[in-house]
Amino acid sequence: MGLMTAKHMKTKRIPPGSDTAAAVGFGLLALALAGPVFAGPVTVAVNEDDQLAVIVEVQGDKAPTFQVVETKAGPVIELPGSDLPAPPKIKRPAGVVFENMKFVRHGNTPGVAVSLYAETDFDAHVEGNTLRVVFTPIESRDRLLQAQVDRREKAKANEKAARLAAAEKARQEEEARAKKAAEQKRLVELARQREEAARAQQKALEEKRKQEQEAKRLAALKRKQEEEAKQKALEEQRRREAEAKRLAALKRKQEEEAKQKALEEQRRREAEAKRLAALKRKQEEEAKQKALEEQRRREAEAKRLAELKRKQEEEAKQKALEEQRRREAEAKRLAELKRQEEEAKQKALEEQRRREAEAKRLAELKRKQEEEAKRLAELKRKQEEEAKRLAELKRQEEQAKQKALEEQRRREAEAKRLAELKRKQEEEAKRLAELKRKQEEEAKRLAELKRQEEQAKQKALEEQRRREAEAKRLAAQRRAQEEAAIRRQETLRQQEQARQAEPQRIAMAKTAPAARGFGGTPIGNQSVELTPKAPSPYVLASAPMREDDYFGGDAYLDEPKGLLRHITVERAGKHRSKVGVQVEGGAKFFVKKGAGKTVVLTLYDTGAANLNVRRILDASRLQTSVVRVKPHIVEDNARRVELHIELREPAPVQIEQDEKTLWLHIG
Repeated sequence: MGLMTAKHMKTKRIPPGSDTAAAVGFGLLALALAGPVFAGPVTVAVNEDDQLAVIVEVQGDKAPTFQVVETKAGPVIELPGSDLPAPPKIKRPAGVVFENMKFVRHGNTPGVAVSLYAETDFDAHVEGNTLRVVFTPIESRDRLLQAQVDRREKAKANEKAARLAAAEKARQEEEARAKKAAEQKRLVELARQREEAARAQQKALEEKRKQEQEAKRLAALKRKQEEEAKQKALEEQRRREAEAKRLAALKRKQEEEAKQKALEEQRRREAEAKRLAALKRKQEEEAKQKALEEQRRREAEAKRLAELKRKQEEEAKQKALEEQRRREAEAKRLAELKRQEEEAKQKALEEQRRREAEAKRLAELKRKQEEEAKRLAELKRKQEEEAKRLAELKRQEEQAKQKALEEQRRREAEAKRLAELKRKQEEEAKRLAELKRKQEEEAKRLAELKRQEEQAKQKALEEQRRREAEAKRLAAQRRAQEEAAIRRQETLRQQEQARQAEPQRIAMAKTAPAARGFGGTPIGNQSVELTPKAPSPYVLASAPMREDDYFGGDAYLDEPKGLLRHITVERAGKHRSKVGVQVEGGAKFFVKKGAGKTVVLTLYDTGAANLNVRRILDASRLQTSVVRVKPHIVEDNARRVELHIELREPAPVQIEQDEKTLWLHIG
């Protein structure tokens, strides 16, 4: 299977209450953010105009990165990296299509959730620093208005039913609370007595067990340290003896290798001198042969060019004479054709004007007839709807009268019930006062128990401090032993280096001054590499200590050092993918784990080269570890690009780069 790369997608239909939670709009024209948030306060305004279109405007100091996402509750306008501190400015309350608006976090992304009563199409575009999203209803205006009337009537009925249910529920809950409080009091008292007895017994047993365990642990630790010290001393002695034997054998081997290398070098130089002499003779003979052949080739070429020039001059004269005759005949033919074409054009123009005038007259007549038919049909439809509406209003008025009568009867019954409830509450208040007095006595007893527990905790804390001090002393002793061992190893390593360097120093002392090269080194090191290696275009930087660290460069330059030109997501195997970026001029970068299942790649002192790198890159259709890549372009004094890479599941990240691209292997 070949590589699959992600694409930017765009969808416009948003039905209300849809179960689909997929994103339906991805960066219609995603522009740069001023930093990870808007550079200044953000205002969100919502308005429903006379054509019942809902208009949402998001305005900041700079244009936002955005996308429109469809959820079960309605459309959400995601604003990645922005801050929404100010409350929304709603120019009018819930209307015919608009229901409500609130700030939400869709996943890890802040956004504006819009609740609508009807199915809509949407259109989004950016004008300067203002994002304007227009939700246009699909249904007719009359149906939407009728739906609003139905909602209001239904809301009134639901409100009345809710009030009745709440009153009944409150009564039942009050009775249940009284019963539950009495039973709970009895159970709490019984449980408290049992817990106190069990706690005292358990505490004594745990304290005794801890002391025994601590004594055993310290004794075992002491035995273990003594055994480790003996073992380390024995191992150190064995290692030193083995190291001494190895160094002696190594010295002998180095002396033999030095003699063998000197003999081989002398033989190689003699063979090289012979080969160079033979090569020089061969090159001189080849040069003479090539010079003779080149002289013969030049003489033959000169003769061929002279003959070719003579033939070309004769052919040019003949062609010029024939071309002059052809042009004269062609001029006469074109003049006749031009006269005939002008006559045909004049006739066609007059015929076209006559046909256009007739077509306009017929089209105007047809348009008037269609408009009259539409007007009559619309008038008839409105009359039928008005008759239905009046009948429905009459039915609703009769229902309202019946409900008012039932409501009056219910209120009278409710008044009687509330009077009885008030009497019971007074009796309950007297009972609660007696209960409060008993609780205060219980609180005093619990305070005394708490004081005793604090004293026990203080003793346990002092014992813990003593144990920690003992542990620190043992740790310091162990560190001192480890440092001594490290110092011994360093001394042995330096001695080994000195022994290895001794044969080379002796050989250099015996070398004649004329056999030395650059800097007095042996003749084998007479060449110096003057061509530097090409620097890597991407450099891994450490994380900033604070927000105003810019990682090099002038923080107040108008243009960044690097320009981000391309972002790609590719499949790299089952459940694996790789994200690649190309920065013209290179960049310092840093990779860290973000919120949730997110990896953040930061490119310092870098700007955006085109609109494509400002858009959200959807990679969900690849069915691999990366879901999408959201760019945040920071264009204040600290210029940088933050790429938020959303993953399906947390996965390891490996970094690789070639001549142009920085790759993040995920999975």
